[in-house]
Amino acid sequence: MTNQYGQTENTLQDSVDSIIKKQYHKFMKKYLEGYVLFIVNNRRDIIIPENSNFYNHERFYLNWNTARVAKLDKKEIVLRLPNILDKKNNIELVDVDSASKRKAGILGKPFRILGFIITTELLVTNNEGVICLIGFRRANQ
Repeated sequence: MTNQYGQTENTLQDSVDSIIKKQYHKFMKKYLEGYVLFIVNNRRDIIIPENSNFYNHERFYLNWNTARVAKLDKKEIVLRLPNILDKKNNIELVDVDSASKRKAGILGKPFRILGFIITTELLVTNNEGVICLIGFRRANQ
């Protein structure tokens, strides 16, 4: 199986490492306020790889304890995203689900909170699971 980056059957962690190495600048340009990569394996575990957080920790707090995988099969993925706290305004985005076909691209519809657009993307899918991204950008960018 080949993913959108032309890789074949690497482990998901290898794919994360490759994305960070080869695509860091592309995603920072797309998500000027930063992004985080995460893995969902076929057991529906959510794994946050080391060195995969490139967002403003002073501004946002992602509570990964609230995230879960409602569905992951060969055709579809349904995620409950982590609660996202905007520390500056003390407003929390909670209970947001993101669903899509299991293929590379945007998961669900991007959402707005206090002048930010938060987008979830599925980057890689293979026999082990998927790699997703949560990206942050200002609404006026």
